[in-house]
Amino acid sequence: MAFMKNPKESHNPLKKELQHPSKFVENKRRLQRRDFILVHQYEEQREQFINEIAMPMQEKRLLTVSPDLGIVFTNYDLIWFKLQELYRFEGGNESLLSEEIEDFGRYLPRGHELVGCCFQDPGAAKEPTELQAVADGLHTLLLTFQGQEVACEPVTGFLHDDHGMFQVYVRWTLTEEQSE
Repeated sequence: MAFMKNPKESHNPLKKELQHPSKFVENKRRLQRRDFILVHQYEEQREQFINEIAMPMQEKRLLTVSPDLGIVFTNYDLIWFKLQELYRFEGGNESLLSEEIEDFGRYLPRGHELVGCCFQDPGAAKEPTELQAVADGLHTLLLTFQGQEVACEPVTGFLHDDHGMFQVYVRWTLTEEQSE
């Protein structure tokens, strides 16, 4: 079971004190089945987790590019939250969780990388052409570090989530000096 300080505990370890998931895992660079909690245990503190950890963290990691385009830079906790929510939405489907662990693992930054979830509000743009072009590798998003531009590479193709949001995950690989 995930998040257990004492492996003999049989209750939800988040219940006593809400913690960031990354504080309880062996490896923040790799998702594993044991990192996730059962749906009924997660449900007990879901609202608190969303309001106290996930949403504030997402807001801090958000870069607004335009009124309808933004980037949320990912980390272990945000990817864990997305996958835990998917696991909940699918009613605790273990086989789906196992499949998605590998897929979602691509969205974790490794080494000198930044990974971002670029999203576009379909209400603000009739056609997600900019984001589609990024996903297809026809356009790129540039970040400037120490006067040097770093172009992104798409991690995923173009996605359309359950909330109607268009999105694509991208990765920027930085030099050691740029990532300090």
